Amino acid sequence: STYALQNLIAQYGQITVQVQKVGEATYDIVFIDAAGNKIDQISDSLAFTMPAPNEMATVFATYSGGSDNWGGQFDGANKTIEFSTPYSGKYEIIDNAADIKDITELDQQTSDAIKFMVSKGYFAVDESGNFNPDETLNRYMFVEALVRMFFTTDHTLTTTFTDVPEDSPYYTYVASG
Repeated sequence: STYALQNLIAQYGQITVQVQKVGEATYDIVFIDAAGNKIDQISDSLAFTMPAPNEMATVFATYSGGSDNWGGQFDGANKTIEFSTPYSGKYEIIDNAADIKDITELDQQTSDAIKFMVSKGYFAVDESGNFNPDETLNRYMFVEALVRMFFTTDHTLTTTFTDVPEDSPYYTYVASG
């Protein structure tokens, strides 16, 4: 957005975005300041559009401080996926269609929605490939799903909630939320 670009120029004076294809569907994105130094994390996210095979495609991001399934918005007309990031890192676009074993009895629309949400990393299947659609969604799972859906995972943030220990798998999502 114009606002994000104005903020970045005000903060860095000049910013260069380097995008390099390093694999069949893998890209290095690097933000560079006016002095030629790599910036690990910029203050505002920038949007990128990359080729993608289908609507189950997702963006796996590896960057300083983390590695996540970032999802992304698929554009079927152009066979592309759009995502935003504030991080320099490696971004791999993959077909992430999931074979989920315990949703075959659900109607097609519900089954397709679950497969889509799992492919984007909003929800997960267990080690056996089950979604467990009747399982209760607790507040930690809910916060994780929301943070993932809005692409706001930030591994540098902390939280002061005393019931969320730092070694909890949900700590990053509660802090990001």
